[in-house]
Amino acid sequence: MFERLRYAMLAIAIMAPVSLSADADGPDFFRVTGVSSDDVLNIRSGPGVSHDRVGQIPPDGGGVRNLGCEGGLSFAQWSEASEAERAAAAKRRWCQVEFQGVTGWVAGRYLTEGNAPVSAVAPGFDCTKAESGAQQAICSDPQLARLDLELTRLYGLAVNGPQMTPERISELKAMQRGWIKGRDACWKAVEGLTPCVAASYATRIDEIRTGFAQAREDDGSGISMGPFAYVCEGLGAAVSMVVVNADPSILSLRWGDTWIAPAAQPAASGGKYLAQTAEGPVQFWIKGDEALLMWPGQPDLTCDRDGTG
Repeated sequence: MFERLRYAMLAIAIMAPVSLSADADGPDFFRVTGVSSDDVLNIRSGPGVSHDRVGQIPPDGGGVRNLGCEGGLSFAQWSEASEAERAAAAKRRWCQVEFQGVTGWVAGRYLTEGNAPVSAVAPGFDCTKAESGAQQAICSDPQLARLDLELTRLYGLAVNGPQMTPERISELKAMQRGWIKGRDACWKAVEGLTPCVAASYATRIDEIRTGFAQAREDDGSGISMGPFAYVCEGLGAAVSMVVVNADPSILSLRWGDTWIAPAAQPAASGGKYLAQTAEGPVQFWIKGDEALLMWPGQPDLTCDRDGTG
């Protein structure tokens, strides 16, 4: 039933990127939460209060790198757990982190999704010549700048691929010009300029990664991955997913006639993504090779990543 629906995209992004690895579920970076302003969060040599203290993080500390957590619920357990059970599991969770050169373990209940340490990010074009509202937004927003840099990288790989013909190059350039016009029209978007621009980049990155194999040949130099295929029980088509770890991360999800760009949300474990649509919020929750697709007014669908996708 879902493939007949078409939705407008709205990405609400407030989390750092997540990994697809089961050993490092959650965001790439945390920030501290729930610690008194006159206290600190201890970093310990192992997962538990019995281990020695090796460092500390201030109560407003951010840029805490996630190296993996343990002690929480599995994806299946979380799906069946009550709120009380989820809260209890969160208190048992310990996370290995790196903060300002110190590596150790901290209590997971004092961590929430955060961002990488602040650094200047310039997009792939000259910001002194920015004209459209979209370009100006990109120059002032690190996430949008990262998305622009990644698209610039992928576009260059596609254009310069050894298998490209003059006809395909002309077609790609024409599509890129059309996409730029659409991106620059985001000032009219109901959801707002920045979410519209982010979603526009996510779907364009998906198009190039999916349509041009040469764009996927140097993933170690970029921040995007995929496409990956998910098979969801009860859904009539496979879900194609591209991940862009733009800090915060954003997905491009499509199946049938549906194409959305959900953005990262806080989650106790795994990667939770949300897109606001005309029918209400759509969530895609990833943990390891499993996912949960939550559609407004419909039963939750369990999805498994297809290793052949």
